[in-house]
Amino acid sequence: MAINVKNLAKRTAPGIIYAAIVTACLFISWYTTVLVVAAVAGLCAYEFLRMANNAGHKTYIVIGTGTAILIPSAVGVAILLGRPTVLPFALGVCFVSGVIIMLKFVGDEKDSIVDASLTLFSIFYTGLMLSALILIRTTYEGIWGGFVAWGVIGIVWLNDIAAYLGGSAFGKHKFMPKISPKKTWEGVICGIIVGILVWLLIPTIYPGCGFGLVYAAICGLICSIVAIIGDLCESHIKRSFNCKDSGDLMPGHGGLLDRNDSVIFAVVVAYALIAIAPYVFNLVGFVF
Repeated sequence: MAINVKNLAKRTAPGIIYAAIVTACLFISWYTTVLVVAAVAGLCAYEFLRMANNAGHKTYIVIGTGTAILIPSAVGVAILLGRPTVLPFALGVCFVSGVIIMLKFVGDEKDSIVDASLTLFSIFYTGLMLSALILIRTTYEGIWGGFVAWGVIGIVWLNDIAAYLGGSAFGKHKFMPKISPKKTWEGVICGIIVGILVWLLIPTIYPGCGFGLVYAAICGLICSIVAIIGDLCESHIKRSFNCKDSGDLMPGHGGLLDRNDSVIFAVVVAYALIAIAPYVFNLVGFVF
């Protein structure tokens, strides 16, 4: 299978612009990180709910999109007031939104529980899960927080690029043809290898990150696999809505949800792995 140069060129320009904007926001400060996460979460929620409505559902787009924006914003406010308050703030927004959704559902007999459930799912799937990137950014002081957060995002981006190029150049064996027909085992393996190598750069460049090379390699393997799962989940969601792409905001990529399907899952797992590193240290006596 040869590399499609025309398709690659079509994907490159929007990808570079998007990557540049996100990278700048991550490095400038955690404030700008909150802004970009809120914007991305809102757009991803909107695309998800629009796909559902185009498939015949009647989801609450305004409520879902608005809540997806508010959750990262609430996390930002909570960080200003003190890190331990992050979870209550985020869950508080989810609870209030959930009550509003249920009241709307109860108040309109034409609405179905599926519509309400899809709206609730969009909130957790986008706003809540993407907020983990803010927590990664604020785990480390100054520019290093931006570096580690960018590293986690960069791992997913490069994993995706390596999988695409590896699959295009060497792909012969289909990975999951019923869910994602273009994915191959060769591409998946290339993506995982690159993911591990990029994770190894984090402790190499920033020894104060709290973990060593072995732990970084394990994180790279886990996050790469989780990123693939995230991609497959979104592919299955699109198929259930009979959509090829979540939107057309990024030519060559589809919508913003298409661009962030792997990121949504990876940032949650990455934050968990980074957060437990000190406990692993206490358990084994060193950070391997």
